[in-house]
Amino acid sequence: MKPVFAFLLLTSSLFVSAQNNDEYVALCKAFGFLHGQQSTINFIKENYPELKTKAEEANIQFDSKFGLAMSNIDTQIKKLLGDKFDYFVNSYNQQISEGFKSVNKNSIQNASFFIEEINNRSNGYIQTPIFENILHYQYKDNPEGEFAKNYVNSYEINVISNDKKATYSLIMPKSWKEIATKFSQSKKFKSRMGYGNEIVTVFFSDIEGEKPSIALENNTKTQKIGNHQFIIKTSVEVDPSIDSKLKKGQLTYSTTIKRLNINMYCHIYDKSEQELYIRMEKFKPLFESIASSLNVVYTDEKELVTYKM
Repeated sequence: MKPVFAFLLLTSSLFVSAQNNDEYVALCKAFGFLHGQQSTINFIKENYPELKTKAEEANIQFDSKFGLAMSNIDTQIKKLLGDKFDYFVNSYNQQISEGFKSVNKNSIQNASFFIEEINNRSNGYIQTPIFENILHYQYKDNPEGEFAKNYVNSYEINVISNDKKATYSLIMPKSWKEIATKFSQSKKFKSRMGYGNEIVTVFFSDIEGEKPSIALENNTKTQKIGNHQFIIKTSVEVDPSIDSKLKKGQLTYSTTIKRLNINMYCHIYDKSEQELYIRMEKFKPLFESIASSLNVVYTDEKELVTYKM
């Protein structure tokens, strides 16, 4: 059913010209994807009565997985466009309606194929970066939920420790994007497909049995996460290197596995210190899940040992 893809023609000239930013173009495409799908479901229900029940069931299944995303994306676009939002939506709906006029209403096979396509989408078969946008807005208020539902990517990096090679892996939410870091034995990720205000960086360093570098202070605690004991430090400060108006909240998770000191730095940025603390609490369950997912494999001539964090 071609009308559902009308949004590809619509990346909305109004929206793009108003924002001139890849982030907003991607958001607009996610809007078109979800609304195009809903419009096509409505079209099928109205024009193919024999498929109405299947269309409704497919729609309910999709909404049970990603129903919050549409509402949150609508809210975000309305916030960005302000009084231009209604014009944007009307323009979109007009293009969708024009697209439906060319549909052969006698072709029930295409309608059946589209219902099956929705079932596949409910199982996560959605193209990038639309899927990542949908996931971000679906779990906007519950970041750990994305991880818990297994919408994740796995990453690996090779580490040299005392002339011995090691490989470590960790798991991140699918909506987070890996970004460049100048350190070879580290990984860095940013939320919301690289546009968000949350960053996770993991460093590995050879310490020959020393303890993690963070000393126990008033703002630190120890906590078992997964199979290892972590020292967790919390701090809030102004970060002038980013924006003098932004405050940075940092949660640092440190532990030692054999000869490796592992520090995971979790940064959150916000203009309001009060809001910053709220968001730090909201993201803590996700950060703990990421820390728990860390997995280190040492290899040498005698053995292969896996240490699970």
